Amino acid sequence: METMLQFLIMVDSENDRAQLMQDLLRSFPEAEAHKAHSCRLRGNWLELLPNEDADRNLATDPADGYLHFAWELNVTPYRSDLDEDHQIVLARDLQRHFLTAGAKAVVGANFEDRL
Repeated sequence: METMLQFLIMVDSENDRAQLMQDLLRSFPEAEAHKAHSCRLRGNWLELLPNEDADRNLATDPADGYLHFAWELNVTPYRSDLDEDHQIVLARDLQRHFLTAGAKAVVGANFEDRL
């Protein structure tokens, strides 16, 4: 069975989507901007979307508040040569980027136990 390499990062930040993407592109100069809310990075398509379940009050719950963070960053591989180790490094780097910028960031992935 093939390993699921797609993952998401739930992000809670005071910044709007344009600022979050601008900061992401600045932190990862190798990223190629596509639309205002998406880019390509390390063989993956990244798309930053508003979370339909966003709720500031519920986002503070320590158990599952991340489900209500403002933003969802979907990370989908488009290259066939990527493996789980590659995706783990990318997930860690992206999460670190958001945390360093003062946002909350939680990775959701089949491999999250390896983070």
